[in-house]
Amino acid sequence: MTPVETATLRRHGVTKDIIDELEAAGFTSLTRLANASTPGLIRAGVGEDSARLVARVIDRLTAAA
Repeated sequence: MTPVETATLRRHGVTKDIIDELEAAGFTSLTRLANASTPGLIRAGVGEDSARLVARVIDRLTAAA
């Protein structure tokens, strides 16, 4: 992810460990995250709690846009 995308996620409570987990699972941009469902994140190898947190953050970001 870009530094701006990483900073955006961090501002919304996503830890560096979760960001590393997302990137390892192939989610390398906010666009890819926005297009993924919680079950999709979990199937890709992201932990269940991490996937739920990220889904809530993405929902907040897209609602604000």
